[in-house]
Amino acid sequence: MPPPEQALNQAIFDVANVKLQSFTASDTAILPANNVTLSWQVADVAAGVQILLNTISVSMSGQRSVAPLFTTTYSLTAAKLGISRQLASLTINVDHSACFQQSIPGDLISEIIISNFRTTFGGNGLNIVLNNLPNIRVTQKRDALVDIDANGIHLDASMHLAINNAPDASLGVKITFIVGVNNGKATATAKAINADVDFPWWVEWSGGLLGFALTEVVEAIIENIAEDEIRDRVKADIQSQLDAINAFVPDTCALISARTVENAIVATVCPKSEDTPCSATLPQLAISTLKVRKTGLPNASVGSARKRRK
Repeated sequence: MPPPEQALNQAIFDVANVKLQSFTASDTAILPANNVTLSWQVADVAAGVQILLNTISVSMSGQRSVAPLFTTTYSLTAAKLGISRQLASLTINVDHSACFQQSIPGDLISEIIISNFRTTFGGNGLNIVLNNLPNIRVTQKRDALVDIDANGIHLDASMHLAINNAPDASLGVKITFIVGVNNGKATATAKAINADVDFPWWVEWSGGLLGFALTEVVEAIIENIAEDEIRDRVKADIQSQLDAINAFVPDTCALISARTVENAIVATVCPKSEDTPCSATLPQLAISTLKVRKTGLPNASVGSARKRRK
């Protein structure tokens, strides 16, 4: 229910009556990730009026340290009952002219994922031991497919499931991984996962698998194989390559972004100080330093078959 007209009129009056005394920045032209202190002071703030620094509620006076990676505008706003008025704004200009870009070729990333996938799930595959459920041996039907574009790293895997004393099944897994920067380090995150389990028609029709509830077996397969094994192993492969970039960023520089583009991962590194340009201190990332990570053991034990999906 909207506030009554009298309350809205009072809100309009209160917001209009707020007085800006100051809104300053310690610097308005910086290098990426350098700290800037914003300071503000307002007066005549009536009850119920919020002072917002961008979208964050702040007190009538104060300071806040920010470290923008890109040119950013900060606004000071008074608001009440949906009525708002911008009091002032400041733009912090971030200079990227001295930044340095480093990339990992997509073909290399794909080769590492496919090779490690083949090592783990080729041949005799991986034996998954589930408490209270049949053991499952997982093998790949074909090599994993890997595609890299601006939306992430996309995995498409087709697996054969040999279930102990039960009919075999098929598992199709599609996962998208995104790359970003967290606390100054390049990291990989699984953004989306889609897993399909197919049994012979008569198993699905009967609703059970030799005394086990079919839904319980399917959920165990999705969580323990599609998520814990396939997702986590491929994520570790991607992260191992990102760690090669992390290791080459000196203390005098900051990693400000990491992203996927068409068939590559691109990282941007910038100097923390004008006295130490990154192009002079950042070693070239040699392809030979990116090693294929040998994954796993031939068998994996899982303490219990969990029903919860992530």
